[in-house]
Amino acid sequence: MREFLGARGWPASILADSGNGYHLLYRVDLLNDETSKDLLQRVLETLHHKFSDDRVSIDRTTFNASRISKIYGSMARKGSDMAERPHRLTSIREAPDR
Repeated sequence: MREFLGARGWPASILADSGNGYHLLYRVDLLNDETSKDLLQRVLETLHHKFSDDRVSIDRTTFNASRISKIYGSMARKGSDMAERPHRLTSIREAPDR
């Protein structure tokens, strides 16, 4: 997905580990309004249809500004700490120089 977006002119992204999956973070210069929210929702829907399969699921719920961020370096503690889904440390894996 990162290569797909880069080939279409998207800037370099931050690759982060959420503790339960990976995030691609892109800087956007959009107003925090309904028009921008609708645009981001459509982008995520399109990426979901192109890239989600039985092993990968694009999260289509992160189009609103209140759900876009995570504090990397903290523990992902959603739900109980279980062997099949342990609490894990979040981290930034790769970041562009600029």
